[in-house]
Amino acid sequence: MLKGLRAELMYFKKSLDKLGVTVDVEHAGKYKDYGDMFTRSDMSPETREVIDSVADGLYGGVVEHIAAGRKKTADDVRGIIDQGPFTATQAQKAGLVDALQFEDEMWSELKDKLHVANRTMFSWTTI
Repeated sequence: MLKGLRAELMYFKKSLDKLGVTVDVEHAGKYKDYGDMFTRSDMSPETREVIDSVADGLYGGVVEHIAAGRKKTADDVRGIIDQGPFTATQAQKAGLVDALQFEDEMWSELKDKLHVANRTMFSWTTI
C-alpha cells in the first residue's frame, strides 16, 4: 500500500466559534504557530512551508531506503511510486516486493533466515 506521505493538521476555530469560545494567542514570530489551531481555520503559508519540508524529507528518506534495498535509483523508485497505488501482484511486477506471502509465512521465513527461535525475538502482535 505504498502511496506516498501526507500530513494533516486540525484546526478548531470554527468549532470554538460555534461554542462561543474565543482564544487569544500572542505570536513570537511567523513560524511560531502552535496557537493557530485555535485561532485559524486553515494552515498559514509558513506552516505549509514547514509541513511540506518535513514531509519531503521523510519521503526522500523512504525513497532512498527503497532504492537501496531494490538496487534502483531514487528517480526510478519515485517513478514507480507515482504509478501506484498497486495491487500486490502489481507491486511484485514493479519490483517493490520479492514475494507474495501471508504474514505468518513471512515471519516464519524471517525467523529461519535469522536462525531465531520462536520464543526469543518475534513477539509482535498485529491488530
